[in-house]
Amino acid sequence: RKAEAEEVDPFLLFTIRNRNGDAIRKIKQPVKKGLQRLVWDFRYSPPVAVSLQAYDDSVPWNSPPQGYMAMPGEYTVEMGIFENGEYRQLGDPRAFNCVPLGVGTLPESDKVALDEFNKKVAGLAVVLNSAEAHRNYLSKRLPFMEKAIIEGANVDPVLLVNVQELKMQINELGKMINGDQLRRSYEGAVPMSVKGRIDLITGSLWSTTAAPTGTYQRAYEEAQEKVDAVLEELGTIDQAVKELETELDKAGAPYTPGRLPGKN
Repeated sequence: RKAEAEEVDPFLLFTIRNRNGDAIRKIKQPVKKGLQRLVWDFRYSPPVAVSLQAYDDSVPWNSPPQGYMAMPGEYTVEMGIFENGEYRQLGDPRAFNCVPLGVGTLPESDKVALDEFNKKVAGLAVVLNSAEAHRNYLSKRLPFMEKAIIEGANVDPVLLVNVQELKMQINELGKMINGDQLRRSYEGAVPMSVKGRIDLITGSLWSTTAAPTGTYQRAYEEAQEKVDAVLEELGTIDQAVKELETELDKAGAPYTPGRLPGKN
């Protein structure tokens, strides 16, 4: 394990903290010779699910996920290095100031209110994006389970009905999160999805320093209400998938991704 760790290229990890000492952003960079420079866009971490795929910048209208803008004030940055299978901090944290460039600024009370609202929206976005990622994960496991039922000599074919029901439930949950795209293509205007409500806020408010309007406040409240229903339905589906996997394990079905083999 030591040899494997030594083969990993060393990298720097910069941690940015606010005046309260809370870490708000981490940025990874390769180790270079000479002076190490860091460029921060003064935004918090994007509230998206982790992806191992590189960002596609092949077309100019694509933009990477962004977090909301940091408030003016004092911040610190510290630098650490991961090398030879170990992580260590380099030097002491350095303080710096985030200063607004515009002449017109919000009153201090409005700045605090905007920051608190953005934090709530980001938290809700993290939950919804995580729910959608897990929904996709469950959806990708079903075809393997379906094939295991067909090919497993001792597996009851009736379980195929369970798989079909789960596929329908996962599809309906997708409509709840992302909207009914088929209906949209035929009818045009359809009720806004949960993701649509959050995107309304992040796509507009996170690119300005304006205070949240009543429209944004209502969009957040409606999204929060729907997210609770999304999580409840996702939990039901997740439990049903686990129960089906238990049945497959008992029947000695071929291994399927995500299923921990047990004793038959």
